[in-house]
This record gives sequence, C-alpha cells and structure tokens, in this order.
Amino acid sequence: MLQDVKVLLREAAEREQQLVHDRDDLQEKLDILERFPQGSDKAPDIFRELQQTRLKCERLESEKAELVHDLQVMRRQQNPMAGSRDDVHTDDMLEKLRNYDKLLEENVDLSTEIKSLQLDKDKQDREIDKLRGELANFDPAFFEEIEDLKYNYREAVKRNVMYEEQLRMLSRQFGVSVNIPEDR
Repeated sequence: MLQDVKVLLREAAEREQQLVHDRDDLQEKLDILERFPQGSDKAPDIFRELQQTRLKCERLESEKAELVHDLQVMRRQQNPMAGSRDDVHTDDMLEKLRNYDKLLEENVDLSTEIKSLQLDKDKQDREIDKLRGELANFDPAFFEEIEDLKYNYREAVKRNVMYEEQLRMLSRQFGVSVNIPEDR
C-alpha cells in the first residue's frame, strides 16, 4: 500500500512538472502576443482552441478528483497504527495536489488571456487592413496637389493683404470711404 502511495506521489509530481512547463510555455506565448501581433483572422481557430482548453481542464479536474478519491480510499485501508512516516507521505501528496490545482488554475487563466488578446489583436489587424485599403486610394500625386493648394492659398492670402493695404492708401488719397474688414 505504501508502494501505491509512492507511485501516486511520483505521478502527481510528474504532472506538476508538466503543468509548470505548460504554464511557462503559455506565459511565453502571452509575452510574444503582447509584443509582436501578427496579422491574420483566426477567430474560428481561437474558439476551437478555447473549447479544447476547457475540455483539457475538465479532464484534468476529473483526474485530480480521482486521485483525491484514491488517496481517501488508501487512507481508509491504511492501518491506523501506521507510523508518522506515512502521514508525511500523505501530507506531501496533498501538497502536490494543491500545487497541481493552482497550476491548473493558472493554466486556464493564461489560456483565456491569450485567447482574449488574440481576439483583440485580430480586431485591430482588421481595422489596420481597412485603413490601409482606404489609404491606398491616395497616391503621391494626391498629396503633391494638396501641398500645391496650400502654397497657392498662402500666396492668395498675402496678395489679398497687399491689395487691402493699397486700397486703404488709395481711399485716403482720394477721400473715398471704403469698407474693408479689419485684420484678423
């Protein structure tokens, strides 16, 4: 029976190591998504991956429940006179199960956050593509014409100011009243 507990403990430790590895991988993916967004529409894939992650979590939860049940069964079968050494192994097993549970929660949280960020990134990529499409309608000649219009407008304003000044001088010279708006 002690051998069974050791086997269960070893299996739980292996699962814990795997979950730590999975958590680190998910954290790396999250960091990459936050720094380097890619342009593609993967919404159907994201929903499928989210569903698969949820199924995996449910499977792991049921596996955890099975392990806890096995542990309880072993405790019932265990001789009440078993030493404190078995209690230490049992406590270790329970601690491993708690760590397993925490890692499972972190895994789910990171997966959900990755999916959310991926959806946001895809939405922004679509918006960028839309704006690029709108901007593609304007060639360099369009912007050159805008610059020409701005230059011509400035020159026309200068000419108007000069004409107004000459008109004021002529109106004073000949004593004619002219209504010219004040400088802005």
